[in-house]
Amino acid sequence: MLLEVVSSANEGWSSDLNWRYPILKQNHPNLIIACYHPLMGASFGDSLGIVETTTYVNEFFPGYPYGSIDRSDFSGTIDRNRGQWDTDLPIRSNMPSPVSVQIYGRLDRKDHELLLDVFSTILDPNLNQKLGLSIYIIEDSIVKSGPGFDQLNNYNSNTTHANYQAGNPIVNYPQRRVVREVIPNNDAWGDTAVFPINYTSHVAYQKNLILPLNPDWNIDQLSIVAFVSEYGPSKFDKEIFNAAEVKLNNIISNTENTVSYTHLTLPTIYSV
Repeated sequence: MLLEVVSSANEGWSSDLNWRYPILKQNHPNLIIACYHPLMGASFGDSLGIVETTTYVNEFFPGYPYGSIDRSDFSGTIDRNRGQWDTDLPIRSNMPSPVSVQIYGRLDRKDHELLLDVFSTILDPNLNQKLGLSIYIIEDSIVKSGPGFDQLNNYNSNTTHANYQAGNPIVNYPQRRVVREVIPNNDAWGDTAVFPINYTSHVAYQKNLILPLNPDWNIDQLSIVAFVSEYGPSKFDKEIFNAAEVKLNNIISNTENTVSYTHLTLPTIYSV
């Protein structure tokens, strides 16, 4: 399951998220969390926003810090507030997934480069929606200070909250699970070229790519998230069918830059 959350350093209720994330992961071990920051200049924008995450914020979320669970429809709404997440997540987890997603790759630390293979297998022969594959680079625990980074804190005077008297703003606040890059870069809703129009069940559709990593990012805090979603016209036609995550520290590492890399080969009839 993918929980997409909107957050901003320039919005005071977002300071609630840092203590909430570990609790969510403890209660839902298979949960993947992606945090969207809007661009500076947008409503509540901060210094961690990018174009694609601003698109998601505008499409799905009316307030902070709202979230969506696999972009699934809960009684006519995609956006869910924090008080609904623990109730909604078990409901979603009991729904079988029509797609499986696997991530493999090699990390070249010297050249700050990731060679990636993502395999998506259709499990449900009745699935017929147009599909897209999306890949996120997520950085956890980003600690920076200054405008656009210092976290406004609406809980500074709340004696029952973990951020009581932490400051307003909180300087050197660790921003969690921040989406740093979205692939493809030219379409926030996914790469449809991975899947043919008439895709077949129980076949692995493969995406090969080379990703340069920004040297300002902390490689030890980076992870890759890949997911398959419906590619449709409205926000109710963008359901995420399955997602996978791998930390870069758990990807084969080529630290000396001397090991050649060969893309993995699994049974597939379509590779891009």
